[in-house]
Amino acid sequence: MWIFIGIIAIVIAIIVIGIVSSVKEHGGFINWRKHLPQEQKEASIKKQEARDNVNAWLSQLNNCGKILKSTYDPEIFFSRFEMLVNVATKLSDAKNAGHIQGNFSHDLDVAFHEATVNRRNPINDFINKTYRKMLKECGGLKSMKGKVEKIEKFFMKLAKYFDQMEVKNVERVQILKDECDRLIESWNE
Repeated sequence: MWIFIGIIAIVIAIIVIGIVSSVKEHGGFINWRKHLPQEQKEASIKKQEARDNVNAWLSQLNNCGKILKSTYDPEIFFSRFEMLVNVATKLSDAKNAGHIQGNFSHDLDVAFHEATVNRRNPINDFINKTYRKMLKECGGLKSMKGKVEKIEKFFMKLAKYFDQMEVKNVERVQILKDECDRLIESWNE
């Protein structure tokens, strides 16, 4: 009986050595994906990437949301807003393709809708928030020249991002600009 077990052990060792040498010879373990049609390979890779990246994407969404709520700088706002749109799109595409699942599905749909379809609302919120801050800062300035320069600088900064705004956002900026022009006129009286 011990001879039989010894022979089986030797056979198993020979098989394992053959597998190991074959793996070394071919550069690694068999990639099961290489035997799939190209379309299935790509789908499999996308699914694995989505699973690997979902936590990072959710963290990025969360961080972008916090920054969007707290920043008064248009450059930071619009760069993070575009990042939020890109990440929300990745998550939505992965969810719709069935690559990821979870109970955050509704929150993701809402975030995606707000970032893509309803872009106007968060951008208007940013415009209004920064406008109020600018007016408050103008109130603290002593000279008319300082107030006018502050207002002009504010609108010049926003104008750089008109291409990233909806038409309604640009119209909102113009309404605020008209209000400021009337305000400046009242200061001059």
